[in-house]
Amino acid sequence: MMSTSDQRYLFSISDEMLYNATRRNWAQWFDVLDRTQTPTDTTRLATYLLDHHDIQANWALIIALHYARSHRYAATAAK
Repeated sequence: MMSTSDQRYLFSISDEMLYNATRRNWAQWFDVLDRTQTPTDTTRLATYLLDHHDIQANWALIIALHYARSHRYAATAAK
């Protein structure tokens, strides 16, 4: 489990800001990406979001970047 300071680092954009821009919060976007089983490559994730969800490119990239970072962080924290 991530500490609060780790979460702040990974999620520098608030749930409220993300929701206002995309109509989903971090947990909802992570659920979407978890279900896709797309590799945690930022470009592929962003492309998936652009192709399948009605969001702007900058938000797709931000979501993909944070998703990939959280998976990398979890992998290194587990070691």
